[in-house]
Amino acid sequence: MTVEEARKVIGQLGGVPQLVVKLLYGSGLRQMEALRLRVQDVDFARLQVIVRSGKGGKDRCTTLATSLAGPLQEHLERVRQQFAADRAAGLAGVWLPFALDRKYPNAGQEWGWQWLFPSRAVARDPRSGVTRRHHLDPGTVDKAIRAAVQKAGLAKRVTSHTFRHSFATHLLQRGQDIRTIQELLGHNDVSTTMMLTRRFPSASALWAFRLRRNSYFGCPRRNSHARNAKAGIGGSPREIIRAEASRKRGVPCLCSLVHPIRRPISWGKESAGRLKAVPSFGFRVSGFGLRVW
Repeated sequence: MTVEEARKVIGQLGGVPQLVVKLLYGSGLRQMEALRLRVQDVDFARLQVIVRSGKGGKDRCTTLATSLAGPLQEHLERVRQQFAADRAAGLAGVWLPFALDRKYPNAGQEWGWQWLFPSRAVARDPRSGVTRRHHLDPGTVDKAIRAAVQKAGLAKRVTSHTFRHSFATHLLQRGQDIRTIQELLGHNDVSTTMMLTRRFPSASALWAFRLRRNSYFGCPRRNSHARNAKAGIGGSPREIIRAEASRKRGVPCLCSLVHPIRRPISWGKESAGRLKAVPSFGFRVSGFGLRVW
């Protein structure tokens, strides 16, 4: 989706489903990652969201949109009133993972462990047989998204996962580096993140050919060796995947891109306890094509 299409769909939503979709689009979360968030997983001071036991059992931190902080805090005030009513009624605490209910028997009744998006009605836990309040059902969000897409008049197929892809694509269009997006999405390999750009070639081209300080696609000619040692060597998105595979195999790939936080393409020798830099290659776009020096 484009930015305007995402705004139209979100504008047709309301209530808790709108908050969930805004979190999907503003933080790049999967649907179940958003629904399984606890109150303590949202840090309003640092504007970050902590995803615990996501896909593959991994934890990660992602961003929280500034415009979403206020509505979420108002939502938590209503959830806290519901939480107080449950405690007064003697309802059992929420479900805890990894046998934490045996290690901390009263943790399920603490405010920090409550669901960020609890369900309206209580239900019986099929495993333990305890009646408690679970998180919001994913079908509720899916039905709200389908109705909002119809009201917005979009012919595209839009699901909750579409907002996660739109989060990554719009960051690419704004010039954000692919490695940061990889960390926010929780991908192990950058090639998984680059698959999103195949559906949006304009975003891939804009990212691959953006020239700026410490950019991916090359460095200024002046002091090029020193800058290349910090920024690496530029290349096309296909060369990025090839370089990542070569790096894992331990094979040097001189005509590929390497992110600054990873090992740059520059080789050196140990001399008197210091790493002596050796001249490396660089690329520059000119009026006659690509020049190599």
